[in-house]
Parts: sequence; C-alpha cells; structure tokens
Amino acid sequence: MTFAAYVSSQDVKVTTITINNARQTSYSKSEETGNETIVLEGSVELEVKKDSASSIIKADRITYDRVTEMLYAEGSVEITSTNSAFGEETTTADSLLLNTSTLEGIFDGGKVIQSQNNSLNLPSGSTLIVFSKRFGKSSNDIIAFKNSSLTFCDEDDPHWRIDATRTWLLPGGEFAFFNALLYVGNVPVMYLPAFYYPKDELIFNPVFSYRRREGYSIQTTTYIWGRKPLDNSSSSSTSSSTTSDKFAGLYNFIKPTKLKEQVREGLILHNLDQDYTGSTNEYAKIMADWYSKLGLMVGFDTKFSPAKKYLTDVRIQADIGLSNTVFLDTSTYNYNIYSSSGLIYKDEASFLGIKTPFRYSADLEMTLSNPFSMKLSLPIYSDPFYNYDFKTNRSENMDWIAYFLENTTSTETTEAVTVSEVSSYMWQLTTSSSPNLPDFIKPYISSFSVNTNSYVNIASKSASTKSMTYKGITPKDNWSSYSPTRKFYYPSLITPLSVNLSISGTLFSWPLEKKTSKNTLLTYPIQLNKPEELKSVRELKEEAEAAEREKEAQNKDDKESKSKDSKDNKDNKEEKDDEFKFFLPEIDFTPELSTLSDIFKYKLTYSAAANLVTQLNYSEANLSTADDFKWESIRSSMYTLKTPVTLTSAMNYGGEFFSVVNGISYSPVYQKHPYISTDKTIGYTESAQKTLVLADYNAEKQDILNTNTITLKPFTNLNIFSESSLAWNSTIKLYRRNFTGDADNPQWEDLGIDWADKDCVTVNSLTGIISAKELNNKLGQTLTLTAIMPPLQKQYTANLALTFPYVTASFSSGFQENTDSSTSAEKPWIKNPFQQSLSISFPLLEKTASFTESFSYNLEDDNPESIKLSTSWNGLAIAYVSSYTYGYDFSKTSGWTTRSQKEFLPYSLSFSYASNTKTYYKWFNRIEISPRINTSIVADLLKPTSSYFIFTPSLTFKLHEFLTLTFSSTSKNSVLYWYFNNQSGDLYSDWGGFPGNIIKDLIDSFRFDNQAIREGSGFKLKSLNMTLSHDLHDWTFNFTLKIEPRVIQENGSKVYDFSPYVTIGVVWNPMQSIKTSIVDKYGEWTME
Repeated sequence: MTFAAYVSSQDVKVTTITINNARQTSYSKSEETGNETIVLEGSVELEVKKDSASSIIKADRITYDRVTEMLYAEGSVEITSTNSAFGEETTTADSLLLNTSTLEGIFDGGKVIQSQNNSLNLPSGSTLIVFSKRFGKSSNDIIAFKNSSLTFCDEDDPHWRIDATRTWLLPGGEFAFFNALLYVGNVPVMYLPAFYYPKDELIFNPVFSYRRREGYSIQTTTYIWGRKPLDNSSSSSTSSSTTSDKFAGLYNFIKPTKLKEQVREGLILHNLDQDYTGSTNEYAKIMADWYSKLGLMVGFDTKFSPAKKYLTDVRIQADIGLSNTVFLDTSTYNYNIYSSSGLIYKDEASFLGIKTPFRYSADLEMTLSNPFSMKLSLPIYSDPFYNYDFKTNRSENMDWIAYFLENTTSTETTEAVTVSEVSSYMWQLTTSSSPNLPDFIKPYISSFSVNTNSYVNIASKSASTKSMTYKGITPKDNWSSYSPTRKFYYPSLITPLSVNLSISGTLFSWPLEKKTSKNTLLTYPIQLNKPEELKSVRELKEEAEAAEREKEAQNKDDKESKSKDSKDNKDNKEEKDDEFKFFLPEIDFTPELSTLSDIFKYKLTYSAAANLVTQLNYSEANLSTADDFKWESIRSSMYTLKTPVTLTSAMNYGGEFFSVVNGISYSPVYQKHPYISTDKTIGYTESAQKTLVLADYNAEKQDILNTNTITLKPFTNLNIFSESSLAWNSTIKLYRRNFTGDADNPQWEDLGIDWADKDCVTVNSLTGIISAKELNNKLGQTLTLTAIMPPLQKQYTANLALTFPYVTASFSSGFQENTDSSTSAEKPWIKNPFQQSLSISFPLLEKTASFTESFSYNLEDDNPESIKLSTSWNGLAIAYVSSYTYGYDFSKTSGWTTRSQKEFLPYSLSFSYASNTKTYYKWFNRIEISPRINTSIVADLLKPTSSYFIFTPSLTFKLHEFLTLTFSSTSKNSVLYWYFNNQSGDLYSDWGGFPGNIIKDLIDSFRFDNQAIREGSGFKLKSLNMTLSHDLHDWTFNFTLKIEPRVIQENGSKVYDFSPYVTIGVVWNPMQSIKTSIVDKYGEWTME
C-alpha cells in the first residue's frame, strides 16, 4: 500500500509512504482532533521516501494522521536511513513522533548508530553510537541530543564514553559538544568545555599551534586556485610531550576520508555532498604565518602543468621570514627574544655576499617531457635553519584537541630544543634525449642518445664568531650563538657541464633480411621426414601438437560428413557404380629449403660514446662568514674526457654448433686540471699541486683491448649431449700506454702485444664440458675441464658433477704452476686440494629428510683438511666436523695447552631440535595451547670442557578474545663434559650418572623456591621472558617480564643481578595513540 503524504506548491517535494508489513490495519477518527487516522499494529514496517533519502520504520504500533501528516510509532521503534547526510544510520527508540512532510522527529529513550562514511574517519570496524533519553531531528538533518553519551563501543555497558550536556550531529560530518567529559569505564579522563568540528572551512585555513622555541602561532594558507589536499596525517601535534602524543589521536576519528565539492560563500568554503573528482596536484596558494617569539613569514607557492604533453610540471615557491633571534635562558630553560644583554635582534641573511634584512627560501622546479626530457631544480635557503623555523612543523589542518593538549600537558624541562638544519643542497639541470630514428638508417644506427647534467653543490659551514657582525658592529652578548647566520652556505663544487653522447648500431649482418617467399619452397610428391632419433625435443613436441590439432579437425569433418551423407541418401539416388568409388588421399609435401642463411649467421655491431665532465672546485679555508665568498676565488678546475669505442663481430654456424665472438675496444681517458690556484689562502701547496698533476697523468689511458670467445658444441642437435662444449676465452691488450715519469718530467711508455706479459694477456683459458642429461635433467653427468694458459699462471682443474633423483654429488681437483722462484725448480707444480660433496634429499613420512657430506683433502701436503657430515629431518639435526688443526692437552696445573703439530682430529659434534609449531584446541576451540622447544647440544671434541647445552622452551596459551600468555626461557649448561666424566674426585662427581643427572639438573635450574639448589645447577639462566595480553574489548592490557642476568659492580666486586625488566601498559584500540605504560627498568620505575 502506497500513498503520497505531502506536495509543495512551489517546488514539488513528495513524501511517499509504503506499508511493507502490518498484521492489522484499521481506519478511525482521532478522538482529540477528529482527523482521519490509519492505525497499523503487529510487526509494522513502513518505508518513507523523500528525494534521495529513504527510511525504513519498524515498530509494534504506528498511528498516522492523514491531515496533519504526523506519524507516531511506539514499541521497539527502529529506523534505518540510507543516503542521508550521515551515510547509513540506524536509530532505535521507545517511541517516535515524526512529521512525514518535513521528516522532523522527536525520539524518546533511544540511540543513533552511524556506520563508516566519508565524513567520519571511524576506527576500522567501528560504529558511532550516541545514547540519549530524548533527542530530536530537524528537517535539515540536524540531530540534537540532551544529556547524551557517545561511544564506539557496542556493549550495553560501554567501556568508554563521552558524556555531554548537549551534543549535535550536523550534516556532512559536522560535530559539536558542550560541557563534555571523557570517561574510561567510570573514571573521568578529560574535560572539554566546548568543541566544534566544522564541515565547512575558512578560506585562509587558519591553524593555531604552540612550540617552546617559536611560541604561539597562527598559520594561514589561502588557495587562490586548486584545492587543499586531504589530511592523511595521524595527528598534527608537534609537541614532544608524551601525554600529547597519547591523546592527539582523539581528533582523528572526525577527519573526513574524502574531499567534497566546495562553494565559496564570502570567507567560507561550503562543502557539498558530492565527492570532489578533481586533482590536488595543481594549485596556487598564499601563506602568511605569525609566531609570538619568532616573527612573521609570508610566501607564495604554486604548481601547475602548462602543457601536459610538453611542459608537464612547474613549481614556483618563494617566501620570506621577518624573524627575531630566539635565545635560550639556561637558568629556566625558557626561550625568549632577549639576549643576555637584554637586546632584541632582528635576523638578517647573507647568501653568497648578498645581504638582506630578512630570511628567505625559494624553489623553482620544472619538468619537460617533449621534444626532449629536462628537469630543473633550483632550491635556495638563506641559512641552514630556515626550513626548521618556518617549514618543518607547518600545517594546513587545525587539530584542536592536539592544540589544547600541548598547552595543558606541558611539563618542566631542562633540555634545549634540537634545531635541525639543511646542511647542503644542490642546484641541478639534467636533460636527456633519445630520438626516434627513421627506418632507413636502421640498423646502421639503432640508438642514439644525449644526456647532460649540470649542478652546483651548496655546502654549509660554521661562521667565525669573531667575524660575525650585526648591522656593522660585533655584539658582545650571546647573539652569535643563536643567530641563524652562525652557519652560512657557499658553493663547494660546480659542474658546469657533464655530457654523455652514445651511439650504437649494426654495420653488417647475415642474412640480410628475413623474407618468406613461395620460391623458397619446393613441392615433391613424397613427404621426406627426418628420422625420430634425429629430431630435437622441441620438434617432437611441435609435431605432437600439430597431430592433435589435425585429429580434432578430422573428427569435426567426419561428423559433418556423416550428417551430410545422411541427408543426401534421403533426397538423392546415386548410381550403383558411384557407391563403390573411393579416392586415395594425396600426399602433400612442402619441405623447407635449407640455405646458407639458415645455418650461418653473422653480425658486425659497434658502439661509441663520449663523456665529458667539467668541474670547478672552491675552498672553504678562507671563509669566515658568507660575505667572504667570491665567485672568482676558484681553487681549481678540471675536465675528464672519455671516448670509448667498441667493435663487436659475432658469427654463428649451425645454430649453437659453432660460434665466434670477437671484440675490439678503444677506451681513451683524458684528465687535466687546467687551472690550479697558487694563492695559499685558497689554493694548494706546491706538493699538493704536484699530487694533482700526477693524478691527472696516472688517470690518462690509451688502451686497445681485444676479447675473443670461440665456442664449439658438436652435439647441439642431440638432446642428451647438447650441453657439451669446448670454449676458448681471451682478453688481450693490443696497445697500452703507461705513465712512468713524475709531475716535473712526464714520460709515457707505449707497449704493444707481448704474449709473455700477464699484464697484456689478462685472460687466456680453455674450457671443455662433457655433459649428458636424461629424464628431463633429473639424471645427468657433467665433466668440466679448465685450463689457464700462459702467460698467466698455468692452472688445470677438473670438476665432475653427478645428478640423480634425490642425489647430487661433485668432485673437483687440479694443479697449478708454482710461481715461487725459490722452490719452482725442484717443484714446478702445486696440487690443488681435492674437494668432494654429496647431498641427498628425499621425502620421509610427509617430511623432507636430508643428508649432506663434504670432504677436502690437501694433495700437496698429503693430509685431509676437513670432513663435514650433517643430517636433518622434522626439526631434528645432527652435524659432525673433523678438521686438520691443532689439538689440545689438559694439565691440572696449567689447563688446556695447544699442541705443536697439526693433526686431523674430531672437531665438533652437535645435536639440535626445533619443534614445529603445533596448536592444540580445547573447549569448543576457544582455548589454544602452542608449546615449542628449541634445544641444541654442541660437543667440543678438541676441548671437551667447552661443550655446552642450550635449552629454550616456550609455551603460548590463548583464550579467545580474552587472554594471550606466552612464556619462554633460555638456559645454557657449559659444564656438559662433567656429566660424562664424573669419576671419584672429579668436579661434580656427586651428581650421579648420565643422563639422569642432566634431567635433574635442568629441573633444579627452575627451582626458584630454593636459591642454593638453583645456583648449584649446571644450567644457568640466560633469559626468562613472559608476555601477557588481556583483551578488554576496547582496551588491551599488556604485561611483559624479562629477566636477564647482568654482571654489575657491587661493593667493588662483580656480582650477578637478576633484577627484572617489567612493562605494564594499556592501549585504547579505537585510538591507539591513547595509551600509557609503566616501565620497571631494573628497579627504576618510569611512566611513558
């Protein structure tokens, strides 16, 4: 049943009421007004629509007056609204009186529940709930509450709430309190006399703040063009106060999550309901800030894209600071604008000798994308402290709660504010161009690029206190220690031009071009196929796929043919002779024509580059203040030119059967300091000048390098032996130029090819590989023979690698030339160690078991070097090591002494176990128990008394959504040896036999009830940890206990201290910035 409730004569606004459900409906006249009424009873559900807003009303009984258009609902009233100013909203009440024409209503004994929307930044999964005995809703969606409670906690008795005499929920996320008090449980935490979060914004975006050094401030940002970006910060609080940090997040939940379209009305920017779809990356804004101590700052900032295809980004920023010098009173640790002599100083600036009565910063950034790429960055600061004073803590979003907390929770401090600085920056211009080349010059020139880079490094330096002046005079007070001119900028290095040109291409290639022509195919009446045993794996796979496609096509044709034949037999009569006609399929043959271009390929390529770097160097030695810098005071200039050219020839025959790669490269390097200052105040000493000149001479290179790689794979077409090869590699310097003189008498030595000079022939090796692989490389054998040939130190090595399912093994050894002139005559060759390794890995009971072994034998000295064995399965690992090393002997008087001769001895044996994390569930899966053990025993077989046992158990107990308790400890036993050698009279001989004494001793180490027994245990506690986390719904209680024995000095002697490190803390889950913790750091309590 549907009916219209209201029609306006000026602007049609119809409220439509639809009865979705009612067990009983009746019509009557009101006894009070005499108006016709509709009475609905029993699980009543109505839908009320007006414009885009829609509400579902549920109640036990609803009465509607058709004349006054008033609706009265009572009994379990619930209203669900969508597309309202608050997003999705649910209201429950004992009773409701609603004007259906204006949607104004009065609620008794209810609450409003709002889910996440674009206007409120509620914690994840949270809803906003407001309780009140009476509240009303106006026609413009304003909800006013009297004596209300606000919370995010959906419990009947919420764990926290904000009680207020008056609360307003306004359209678009506007929010207001009056006389509000924040409660945690029943404990009041914070009082707010009044608070209002506006939906709309002032056009100049004022932000109030306070900082110890700068004082109270107001920062304004007026956007002439563009939009202020969305505030994504967790809090704008800048206070270092711990309390402020805890409560600053309280403001975050009312921050919008989306920008809205805006309309300016005077000085107000009114937010509309529509989402903002534009960009915040382009803007123009004016900034004006005032600080009660620091002074003023005004500036301009804009960013835009003039032509997105060409000039993509432009940013221009400039601002000036009219600041005071701020001093620290060391007696009170307060900041003020008065120096020790009681004077006020107005800050000046001097940059590169240019003095101004104000401080400043500026930045110019541009990005060009067409017709070439260019990036320009020109930042500038008057002094290293400007950015901290006016930029670091600047904001465009007002955080009222953080502001109040900063000014009400500040505590006395005896620490100075740390002022950060911009110690250096760079002016930089970079360009790059890689033009698209026309096809007619390809592949002769396949790529061409030009890159340039010019930059100036701006460094900072502390000014000389004696040279600092203020308006021409040298102050006698502490001005020089606090003035921003105490540090100044100067150019330390200028690179006027760094340019790199590169070009590459192909001079010649064979085949000239790939073309498919009918002339290259011959047709024969018989198909000639390659035998199966000569086909590669790829060819066999392709033929199988083609056969499968042909079979599918044939089946499809057969079905179509049968259907067609059936139809023809019904419609047509064929002659009897035609019934026995059949045709033999024609044998199609289109063999590929094998030509030289298929088996022979050749390519001749080149690459060339030119890299020029120029630099001007300045010295800071003679700079006392910024005024001392002079552009003409260059310390030195330098240029470096590199012009590498490479020509590469690559030939390939029969695929990978035979290949030759030859390269010739010429890499000249020129470096020179054309100017070196002789002025001793900024330049170099005579010896330093010679050092620079000598460095230039040594940097000059004129090398011509030849590289060669010849590879033969004779069995490339046989899959089993396809990886077998023979390769020769060489690198030869065809021409070298070495500097042999000194700075005063430069001389060079020109050298050509010298096959006996290892500095000329740097690589000369021959490698042969015999490889056989089967079963998809699961079974393979590879023998690699390598020879390093003269003039290099001759060396011959062999490596055999075997691969089997689950098993891999390798063996390697060799010998090399003896280059020691004292022994080479008697012993021309030195044997390399024999290396062997084995690895086995296989599944065992749904786990992976592994075994590894490695052995090294010194063939030259004829003794084993080491053997290592290890195995592991399901967290259990065993390892054994024997090594050729020095042994030890034990003496009761002197302890362990080292033997004089090396021997092959057992070195160590270790056992370790790390249990898998397994969780046991109890009591309807609400209780989780996760035990875990990590333990290891390391037996030192050289010095048995150094053996040790580490035991680390842990246990996690979790009660779902209530408690998580984790316990872990680490104990170490360093007297493991005595469990095995406890004869009468030995140390710890009264402990009994093995292994019972170990278990008993381990238990004794946890006897906290008896200190003597615990201290007498061989297991010493290294750490004891316990963490407890208690879920308090909206709050989480955390407790940690850590005990680690520490060695401390007490009464002049070292003793163990077992004082615990305890942390107790609580955190509010809806806003985790609200938290506190108490720390007991070894007996010293602090609150954080």
